[in-house]
Amino acid sequence: MPYYILVTLEQEVEITTTPEMLAIKEIQELIGSETLPANCQIVAELSFSDSSIVMVCDADAVSTELPPTCVTKNGDVVCGQVVILATHESPNNLCLLNVRQAKIVKAELKLYPKPVKPEHNFSASLWDID
Repeated sequence: MPYYILVTLEQEVEITTTPEMLAIKEIQELIGSETLPANCQIVAELSFSDSSIVMVCDADAVSTELPPTCVTKNGDVVCGQVVILATHESPNNLCLLNVRQAKIVKAELKLYPKPVKPEHNFSASLWDID
């Protein structure tokens, strides 16, 4: 069964099986915001050891201030939700991932590092001072 992979705004990685390739509108809905349809852009060719695997994101994600989610192999930061697909014969001919490609993505996907939250709240208020 073929797959696509979605990286959410919360950096959850969802692997989904589907019998048919997603329509452009479906990809736009997955990577777009609730209020605006996405302007699809292939941002990360050569981010995986299999060069036919690509990341598709909203070209306007940075301007809409969506949080960073992924990092490409060459260090570029990708913002917003990301759909990971394969290409067939050309970068603009998108198709679903096979099992081998899905395993490559699972092993090689780099998520944007989340800021580390301190274990304790060291902030003080004036009410805490005796």
